[in-house]
This record gives sequence, structure tokens and C-alpha cells, in this order.
Amino acid sequence: MKKDRVCPISGLPLPDGVHGNKKFHPTAEEEAKRLNNEKAYSRVRDPLNLLKRLDNILAQHYPHSDGTIPINREILERDGFAWDVNLAITSLSDKSPVFWIMDYGYTFADKKADKIKIHYGKNSLQ
Repeated sequence: MKKDRVCPISGLPLPDGVHGNKKFHPTAEEEAKRLNNEKAYSRVRDPLNLLKRLDNILAQHYPHSDGTIPINREILERDGFAWDVNLAITSLSDKSPVFWIMDYGYTFADKKADKIKIHYGKNSLQ
């Protein structure tokens, strides 16, 4: 005699004659889909939210820099900027690397004085 298969979410036995791959009771299928989507999205949600936050910090200070005027790196540090996170690195004509977050990036204008320039929209990701 076959053992009844039980839905791991609802605890109800699966109906007779269901397909062999079926794991969830019909009343729990929507919940199973939601849990599966949440699990899949959670792997990218936290890194994506971090990138959005860093991009917003650069966007907030972009009007002060506009890619030409160096600003103090300490300004971004006060906002909690994470320097080791970026999606791409490209070079300007003077060979200084631009560290791109999403739409915004930064380059070091003067490492000794801790000055940076913030750039917008000319990265390899767009």
C-alpha cells in the first residue's frame, strides 16, 4: 500500500491521482509560488538595495562635483558610502579609473588630499 503524500505547507494529503511531481496541495500552490519567488529574489535584493543606496548618495552630491570639481571624500563617508562596492571600472582619457555604481561613478582626483569627482551616465553599463 502506498503511503499518502503530504503537502509540506498545508499539511494536507495530496489528492488521489495527482501527477507524481506534484508536491503541494492545490490550496497551498499560491503560497508555494510566493515562497519560491521570495527565496529567489532574496539572493539579489540585499546587494541591489545596497547599490541603489550608494547610487543615491552619489546622485545627492553630483551637483557639487559634476565630474569636474573635486569634493572631499569625507562627505560621502559621513553618508555611509561603501568604497569597496562597484559594478564596473572604466578609464578616463587621463587613465584615472572611474568606479561605477549604477548611473553614477566616482574617480579619485587627488588621493593624498582625499578628493574625488563624481561622474554621471557615461559608464560601460548603460
